[in-house]
Amino acid sequence: MLDELQAASLLLLIIGHGFLIRGCFSIRDGLPVTGDQISGKIEGVSSLLDEMNDLIHSLTDLVPSGPPPASAQTGSVMEVLLSTFLNSKTPSTSDHASLTQEWSVHENNSPPTLETENELDEPRS
Repeated sequence: MLDELQAASLLLLIIGHGFLIRGCFSIRDGLPVTGDQISGKIEGVSSLLDEMNDLIHSLTDLVPSGPPPASAQTGSVMEVLLSTFLNSKTPSTSDHASLTQEWSVHENNSPPTLETENELDEPRS
């Protein structure tokens, strides 16, 4: 019984290796298609990196060319970037003077549905 099981396992391994070898020979046909897909993805990442480079370049234009303030010399990089961005983009109060319309807040007085009432009662699995 054990000999027959070993023979069947060996036969299945030999057949499996044959399929594996055949699959390896057919890889050559699929490589150009896969290579083109990889090239397309690399071009997409490259364009994203170019956009990030442009964004960083535009942020460096906001930094004053003179010596940095004393507070920026002792702070972290994030504090320096935050203070530079906030100082250059702070809107004046005259920009907001035209907004005089007030909005009312409406309360939701609708009763809960049966579905939401039973939501907490059901055990989670």
